[in-house]
This record gives sequence, structure tokens and C-alpha cells, in this order.
Amino acid sequence: MPKQPSIFIFPFIKTTLAGVLLWLSFPPHGYTFLAFVALVPLLMLENDYSAPLQSSKPKGSLWLWTCWSFLVFNLLTTFWVKNAAWIGLIAGGLWNILLMSSAIYLFHIVKKKMKKIGLAYVFLVCVWVGIEYLHLNSNDLDFPWLILGNAFAMHPTWIQWYRWTGVLGGSMWIVWVNILVFQAIQYVGQPQSKDQKIKSNKRSALASWFVSVPFLVSYGLIFFDNKTPDAPKTTLDVLIVQPNIDAYEEKFNADFFSQQTKDFVEIIAKNADSNTRLVVFPETSVPDLVYFEQANWQIDSLKTAFKRFPKLNILIGAVGIHYFKPDETPTPTARGEQGSQYEVYNAALLIDRQDTMQHYIKSKLVIGVEKMPFVRYLGKFLSKMALNLGGTSVGLGKQAERENFVFDGNIRVSPVICYESIFGEYVGDYVKKSTNLIAIITNDAWWGNTDGHKQHLHFARLRAIETQTYVVRSANTGISAVISDRGELLKTIAYGQSGVIKAKIPLKDATMQTFYVRYGDYLGRIAVLIAGILLLMHFVKSKSKK
Repeated sequence: MPKQPSIFIFPFIKTTLAGVLLWLSFPPHGYTFLAFVALVPLLMLENDYSAPLQSSKPKGSLWLWTCWSFLVFNLLTTFWVKNAAWIGLIAGGLWNILLMSSAIYLFHIVKKKMKKIGLAYVFLVCVWVGIEYLHLNSNDLDFPWLILGNAFAMHPTWIQWYRWTGVLGGSMWIVWVNILVFQAIQYVGQPQSKDQKIKSNKRSALASWFVSVPFLVSYGLIFFDNKTPDAPKTTLDVLIVQPNIDAYEEKFNADFFSQQTKDFVEIIAKNADSNTRLVVFPETSVPDLVYFEQANWQIDSLKTAFKRFPKLNILIGAVGIHYFKPDETPTPTARGEQGSQYEVYNAALLIDRQDTMQHYIKSKLVIGVEKMPFVRYLGKFLSKMALNLGGTSVGLGKQAERENFVFDGNIRVSPVICYESIFGEYVGDYVKKSTNLIAIITNDAWWGNTDGHKQHLHFARLRAIETQTYVVRSANTGISAVISDRGELLKTIAYGQSGVIKAKIPLKDATMQTFYVRYGDYLGRIAVLIAGILLLMHFVKSKSKK
């Protein structure tokens, strides 16, 4: 008797299909609706493994099959990371795959022991969202680029309720709908009793309801926002610069430092006017090392613009350095020899007309590029591997707390540097400190003209929705943008072009905070608690039966 092809072929088809559907649902493809069915093939495969007859079960490990599925998803969606450093793609990708596949496998284990299938699906939702929350806060290995709720970034009109839930609310929505779709189609093509048909129809109706209600809520919020007259807002004249400097050949080449600085001064001279209050330059626009405690020739050159434009303030990215004094304890990321140790920073500076300079040090660092995971524990082995794969062997310094820049008395701008913009709660903590405007500075040139810079732009729209705050985004090679407090792209400069955006930006009332800003990723914390309780119940029941 010939072997059933499903034993060998169907697991591969199902897991590959799930990975491809997840990839297509993510920016910049725009097939976002596929997210609502992308996990269905994995739920079908898990159901095959749960079949009571051993002969009907697929060959191989369910966990390995799900690993393959999420490997496909990760590689297709974030392959561009290797342009900056292979170690980032490998470390971040493996961690993503492990966490995602663990959610499905834990569900499989718990489901087998639970009498109520509904409770098992509650566990799946909670364990998925809980794992995403832990990923957002995993420090050494955080690469939460593929949080499911990020899939809606190109469609802000669908998710205005992120002001209440953040992206984890989107993840919860996706997982629930996938479960309901799977239940609705589970017995399609098989003989069904009248009761089974009724139950299937009810599940289809419930799936439609779960899809529709968040849409209706979001459009309802837009309707009421439009109907409610806005209080008069103070505006800020902002100049956003996209210089389009080659990150590999010119940007960090000392031979070009002087010319870059001259070009920046000229850009201000040509494009600013008497009303311009803030000029925003990209990440690491001051590439020569800046000692925060000392004068710097590049900063001094930029200050010459104040003579012509009396209202001007400059927000700019820089590479900072600090030498540890004899009475200071060097950090784990310190470099150099004993007695002459120093730390390097990726920093943002605010240069104002009062001859003062505020600085903020980037604190959410890119895995493999700006930090090496566990290097303090695994030492030389990981350092050598990181260097061989094009990454950092030590890492950059960071600061513990977010700090807003304050100028002109009471205007507060949150400097968000590159990778930090994918962390909703992190950005929300800025807004808690009375923010009027979010300024994202980035250099996406490392990835080339790939999906990476497009995804990064769209994720910034999520931060605007969550915090109900305008975002100005200055990117070295693009895409620079003005993003409204609803996540709309109002003005952009295309990738690979140099140019400026001049805009009057409405400043948010600094006392206004959304529910999400106040409570952050509370859904993640609740999900961890519920998943933990259900998992504990499972192990207690398992032991009691032995």
C-alpha cells in the first residue's frame, strides 16, 4: 500500500506556506489581510500531530517544522540585516525563530492535557503575546522587528485603537482571528453532521465579527476625532534634512569630515528662514568624535548659523566619547587599556542659541552591530565570532533613562535614535515626560535599497498612533518624513535622494497622555501572567496523574 503523501509532503507545504504568508503580510508588501490566515497552516499541522491515531501523524518533530516556518518568515522579511552585519541576522533571527516556535510547541503540549479546547486557545493567545512582550524586554537579544502587530503599520486607519493597546493589541487580534478561521474551516471537505455544520457556521460568523469590530472602532475614532474641534495648537517651524551620504565610503572617512560639515552649514543657509526654530539632521551626522565636556570644531561650525537665524536650534546625531576618570568605574562596554579606558556612544545633540549643548545617548542598541549579546559572559569566543561576521566585539555605551531636549523655554522634543523607534513602550516613556514632538534620527543606508528602510519608516507610524504625537523623521539616505499623530505620511523624501522638508508641526499638549503611554505594554504583562498560570496548572495536573 503506497504511503500517504501528507506524511512527508504536507508538513513542508503547510509550514512553508505559513512563513510566506507572514512575510507577505508585513510591510512593504501591503497584503496585510494575509496575517489573519497566516498561522492557520501551523494550526492545521499542530492538529495533525494531536490526532489520536499514530499512523495519521506527520513524520518529524512539530517543533522543528515550526522552526522551518519561522526561518522562512525571518529570512524573507529581514534578510537585509546581513548588509550591516551577518552576526545581527544570525543572532536576531535565531532568537526570533526560537521564541515563535516555542509558542506553538507550548500550545501543543498544554492542549493535549486540557479538557476545554477554548482554554487551550486562550493559552495560545497569551503565550504568543507574552513571548512577544518578553522579547521586547530581552535586552541582550531583543530584535522584536517581527512582532505580529507591526504588520498593520501601512494601514493606520485600521489601528487607531493602538492608542489604547499598542502593537501587542494587534498581535492579539491576529492570533485570535487565525484561531477562529482555523476552527471555521477545520472540517471543510469532510462529512459533517447538522450540529457540526451549525457550529462551523457560528465560528465563521465569530471570525467575521472579530475581524470587523476593530475596524469599526478605528474608523469610529477617526470620525469622532474629525467631529471634535481641536484646540488651537502651537506650531513649530521645522527643517528636516536628508543629506544622502554614502555610509560605507564617505560618512565615516576622516577625509570627508570637513566637507560634510561645510555642506550642513550650507544646507541651513539655503533652506532655513527667520521663522525656522528647529533643524533636524540624521543619526551620526557629526562623525568625528565629540567629547561632551569639550568644544568641538564641527559643533562650532554649525553654530555659525545662529548669527543669521536667531530662532534656530539644531538637533543632530553624533558619535560621542567619554574617557573614564580615575575615580570612575568603567562599564562592561569600556574600551582601551587599564588607566586609559573610554566608552563610545551613538548620541543625539541639541545645539541651542544659548551656547549650551544637551545630549542623549542611544540606549536600545542593534544586536550584533552596536552590541554583542552575552559578551560579558562568553568573552573572547563571541568577540572573535562577532568580528569575523562583521559585527561589534564590545558594544556601545548607553544611558539608563530617556531624556527630552528642552529649548525656547518649554518646548520638549524626544530624540529617538534609529532602532529605538521600534519599541513602543520605550518611546512612550519619553512622552510621559511631557513631550511635544518626537524626532527620529536614523541612518538606514547600511541596509541598502532593501525592504529594511521601508519597514523602519512604517514602524515609526505606529509610534505616532500609540502616543498621538507628530513625528519628524530625518534619515541619512531616506525615507525622511513628517508623520501625523494618526500615523499618516504627510511629507516624505524618497530613498537615495538628498533634500529637505520644511513643515509647520503642530505641537502636542505636553500634559496629554494616551492610555497606552500611561500603562505601556500592559497587555504583555497580563498575557505573561495568564500563560504562566495555565502552564503551571498543566504541570500540576501532569504530576498528579503520575
